[in-house]
Amino acid sequence: MDGNELRIMVGEEIRRQRESQGLSLHVFADMAGTSYTHIWKVENGKVNVGLDLLGRISNALGIPLRDLFVPHTTWDVEVTRHDLRDQPHDQTGNSHSS
Repeated sequence: MDGNELRIMVGEEIRRQRESQGLSLHVFADMAGTSYTHIWKVENGKVNVGLDLLGRISNALGIPLRDLFVPHTTWDVEVTRHDLRDQPHDQTGNSHSS
């Protein structure tokens, strides 16, 4: 992963976290102690971010700093129940599905 990809990934995670908490860009920027235009640039991967600002961002979001570096993925999982009691069994007790 190159620096540009990392900036974009971190910026996207910051935006996702901010929006999930219902924070506007202006309010969040105030919480992080920077301007909303700077936060916009961070979220869009336009600027490199120092550790000081990343620390303030993670504090404002109430999450560990490391969480900004782990891309959030949403898994669409369908869970179904398969009842093996309705399957025929052989003499060993193992079920066989048809």
